[in-house]
Amino acid sequence: MSETGIKLVLAAALGLAIAGCASGPLTGQGACRAAGNLPLAASKDGYEQPERAVALWTRCIESGPQTAILKGLALKMRSYARRQLEQNDEAIRDLEESQRLMPRREAWDFINLASLYRDTGQPAKALELLRKMQDERFGLSGMPAYYHLGRTLSDLQQWPEATEAFTEGLTYQPTYAWAYLYRAVAYDAQGRRESAQKDLDRGKELLGANTKPDDRARLLVSLRQAPFDALLSRYGYDVETFVAR
Repeated sequence: MSETGIKLVLAAALGLAIAGCASGPLTGQGACRAAGNLPLAASKDGYEQPERAVALWTRCIESGPQTAILKGLALKMRSYARRQLEQNDEAIRDLEESQRLMPRREAWDFINLASLYRDTGQPAKALELLRKMQDERFGLSGMPAYYHLGRTLSDLQQWPEATEAFTEGLTYQPTYAWAYLYRAVAYDAQGRRESAQKDLDRGKELLGANTKPDDRARLLVSLRQAPFDALLSRYGYDVETFVAR
C-alpha cells in the first residue's frame, strides 16, 4: 500500500477521533465522522468519491476540529482528495497550511508537498524542499525519496544527477518499473541510447510481470503521454503492447 493509502485508511480513525461519540447533521463533528468513514477505492490510494470527500472535509475543517493537530490532519486529508480531482493548487494550499499547523515529522511530509510542486510546474521549489529534507536529517533513504528526487531533477533537465538519483533508488527497490522507465528518459537525454534501451526493456519486463489486468488501462494512459510516447516510439516500441495483457 502506498503512503497515501496508509494515511487514507488512518483517516477513518481520525474522523472518529474528531467526532468522538457525536452524531447529528453533516456539519461540524458530524461531517468529520462522515468524512472519516468514507469508502476508499479498491487500491486504497484514494477515495471512491473524492468530490464528496472534499465537501465533507471542508465542513469538518470549518466547524469540527478543536485542536491545531486535528485540523492539520483534516487539511491533509482534504489535500489528498483535491489531488485526486487534479485541484493541485488547492491541494498545495491545504498541505502547506496542514504543515504549518503540524510541523513535518517524516520524509513523506516533504515528498508529498514536493510532488505537488513538481506537478504544478514548480520543480525548483520541489528540489529546494527535498534538499531541505536532506539537510534536516530526515534522510534520502529508500526508493520513494530518490524516485521523487530523480523526477524533480529530470524536470529541471539535470540529467546526470537524475540518473544518479534513480540508480540509488533502485538499490533499495530493484523491481520498481517506473524508476527504470524514467531513468531511460534521463539516459536518452544524455545520448546514452544503449543504457536507455536496457532500462526500457527492464521496465517493460517488470510491468508485464507485476501489472494486474485491471491496472493495464491506467498504465497505458501514462505511457501514451510525455515523455514516454515519443521515447517508446523512438526505440521501436508499440505503446499498446508495452504492457502485457
